[in-house]
Amino acid sequence: MQIHYITSLLHFLRALIGSLTLMIGIGVAVATVLSLIILLKSPVEGVTITTTERLFFRIGGKKKEFLDHLKQEIARRNLNFIKASRSELDLEYSDTFNKAYIYTDIVGDHLRYGFRIYMRRPVAIAIIFLTAIGLVVPGVILFLYWLVKYNSLKEALLSAGENAYILIRGE
Repeated sequence: MQIHYITSLLHFLRALIGSLTLMIGIGVAVATVLSLIILLKSPVEGVTITTTERLFFRIGGKKKEFLDHLKQEIARRNLNFIKASRSELDLEYSDTFNKAYIYTDIVGDHLRYGFRIYMRRPVAIAIIFLTAIGLVVPGVILFLYWLVKYNSLKEALLSAGENAYILIRGE
């Protein structure tokens, strides 16, 4: 009688393991396809998350001064921006999770201040793989950590730009 129960339990466990293996296999296949799409379709920097622009009135002739104040404001927030390698950009920032570019343009008498933030490709792929193979909790934790880093970076860039504008207007 007990052997019958043990045999039934073993058959059940074997079927359960087979089902889990199938689910993980499908998850890996889906994650692979999505990762390839991300690698082929996204720019080199990563997955574009946001592009934000502000138009600051009547400081178009003070672009250099604005950038100087902006660098100081960004440094106060413990972010290490460097001179961008591409000529159409002013500053760039990179960490494990995000990459950001800052650009400014003179529009008549006004100054356009903008930035673009990217999620780094390895982070996007890791989140997809973790959730696709059934490791939902680590995938969600990684996503939430990235979200905190992203929000912090975005708020720092918004407030640094606003403060630089106020400092220029006060001169």
